[in-house]
Amino acid sequence: TRPARLRMSASSAPTLPSAPSGPVNIVVKDTDHIRGPKDAKVTIVEWSDYQCPFCSRFHPSLQQAVREYPNDVRWIYRHFPLESIHPNARPAAEAAECAAEQGKFWEFSDKLFERQSELGPTLYPTLAKDLGLNVTKFDACVKDRKYQQRVRDDEQAGLAVGIQGTPGSFVNGMELPGAVPYSQIKSAIDAALAKLSARKKIFASVSRRSSRGPAETRGISISLSSVLRTQTRMSIGFGRGSRPSRSSDRSLRIRCA
Repeated sequence: TRPARLRMSASSAPTLPSAPSGPVNIVVKDTDHIRGPKDAKVTIVEWSDYQCPFCSRFHPSLQQAVREYPNDVRWIYRHFPLESIHPNARPAAEAAECAAEQGKFWEFSDKLFERQSELGPTLYPTLAKDLGLNVTKFDACVKDRKYQQRVRDDEQAGLAVGIQGTPGSFVNGMELPGAVPYSQIKSAIDAALAKLSARKKIFASVSRRSSRGPAETRGISISLSSVLRTQTRMSIGFGRGSRPSRSSDRSLRIRCA
């Protein structure tokens, strides 16, 4: 099957930043949707699209990560609807925010991915009712598009860090591109935990030996600087996902293979 594509003229096409080559500083806000302990050692920030088939395939893998690392991993979900090829993605994202208003963001999101083939205006109030929400309040929120700016803000934040398709994720700032299998998510988490553990040991060593004289302490400081400069890079192949790309005729093509 040929991928769905959208062609835009070069004059109207947005400038897409290149994918990050190193760690990205992503600020987690109090308003973010967080699954897992807020003080977790490892933070996974995902930009996703409710209508993207790769995102629905990836969603259970992140659910598994939170289950298997209950004290160490937190998962932040942010919206990145590719509405040009997924027309139901933006309305679904706004509906999820209306569910969040009543404390059911994650439950609603899980259901959206489980029933992805049914996305549309008739599904959202059904899910709201099933989850015990105030349906009248929910319907008014959806109709008024109360959270359309929140969804746009997530998109802009994604573009700012180089998100070019969905799902697009970062593990402690390191890119985890595409719908990679769980084994690669686990490797990324373990690498992040190992890096934090190594830093902790170095700092503890510096603290213990700081009173032993300048020569010895200088050597420890050099080792610490080397650790902090070293970036943990993992060999992670690009998973398949929905992502825009540039063609030779300078038009923008958004693909969902």
